Amino acid sequence: MDIACVGQSCAGTEVTEARVPFCSLPSEARALLENGFYKGRSPEVFAFAKGAGVYGWMGVEPSGADELWPYPAQVATQESAPVVLWGDGVKEGARLPVGTGLDQIAPTLASVVGLERGHPEVRTGTAVAEIGKAAHPRLILMVGIKGFRGLVQFGKAPRLPPEWEYLRQLAREGASTPQGQIGSLPVDSASSLTTMGTGGLPSQHGITGSLLRNSGGKLVEAWGTDAPVPVIAGLGDDLDEKFDQEPLVGMVATGSTDRGLIGGNWYVDSDADQFRVAASAKVENALGHMLASGYGDDRITDLLGVTLDGSRPTQADRQLEQVVGAARRASGGSLTVAIAFVGYQPSPPSGTVTAEEIVRQVEAAVGAPVVEAAIPGGLFLDQQVLTEEQIPAGKVVPALKSVTAPGTNTDPSTSPGPPLMEDAYPAFAVSFARYCGK
Repeated sequence: MDIACVGQSCAGTEVTEARVPFCSLPSEARALLENGFYKGRSPEVFAFAKGAGVYGWMGVEPSGADELWPYPAQVATQESAPVVLWGDGVKEGARLPVGTGLDQIAPTLASVVGLERGHPEVRTGTAVAEIGKAAHPRLILMVGIKGFRGLVQFGKAPRLPPEWEYLRQLAREGASTPQGQIGSLPVDSASSLTTMGTGGLPSQHGITGSLLRNSGGKLVEAWGTDAPVPVIAGLGDDLDEKFDQEPLVGMVATGSTDRGLIGGNWYVDSDADQFRVAASAKVENALGHMLASGYGDDRITDLLGVTLDGSRPTQADRQLEQVVGAARRASGGSLTVAIAFVGYQPSPPSGTVTAEEIVRQVEAAVGAPVVEAAIPGGLFLDQQVLTEEQIPAGKVVPALKSVTAPGTNTDPSTSPGPPLMEDAYPAFAVSFARYCGK
């Protein structure tokens, strides 16, 4: 008997473990969220939903970004981003390992070109072993497919839907996996394309999404005016730097935030790369004009990036065939192609709560218009309002965590449902994630 207890004074005492924001999430989810975070650029407050019940953005209209707020099943669907390598230097019919990351594409292409990139320790990505060999192609074509709707299952093996007929042909002829890995949450085409182009994760390259803060605290679009530059160089940057700006580097994109696929502004003395935004249906025409300016017509390896809208698979597959065909003709067949799906965008389930509703409830609970913009999984807070109203950012966290699905307007007796969020946490909680333990 404990001599410190008198009578029944210790009876019924329970030892409870304090719930630490962010640390309460599964370790696999924490790792992906950490990979998608960069201090000073990411939102000030985050949330992880209980299920596929929170949808959308507020304050910005990005192109090709994932619309569902992060939730447990998304951790598993990180291994559903098909990756295909094809052409010079790629072993025909090879299988890429399940879980091949978008951050491994640039290092593998560098090995095909025979390019040694400086400071490999600043990026997670490594070349895929036994897939690429030095071939020095005249042209590298990188294709990012946005708005992917998901794989289909044949038995236990996931496969691309049958609409992707040409891509499936490239996969058979080259090296591929239907289960590549984006590697970070939240999923956003701007961050995923930069991961593909640099060989590092958002926590390393700093382009955490289509919307981010710059060094002055201003909320800006990625790659737009006043936007922060990547923290690490892209393959296009290093290719230009290594060969004294002789390579041609360019891109035809469906959105202005796609530029991370080729980079272009990391080195101070770099030349001006070609970058053109085209409507989805006109990508092939724009690419044809760009190829005509000399891509692939000499022994110096050039780099060309393209983004396609994958939400319409049949159209995107046809475009892919035309894009690869044009690149083959321009390079005389001396071509290496890397294709990856950079954004998973399932249709929102019925009953999904929008970001606008999330913001409405948060601001009602806090008592002020404190949200500057909402992205999947996070809120950028209006710093001026917080200062003027003397509201600590920490007050927003419990308000976000307590958000519920609202009752129906047609039935006044309907009460709101249970909280939608598994957890909510401030940005500094991600910075201190190493103290969470396992």
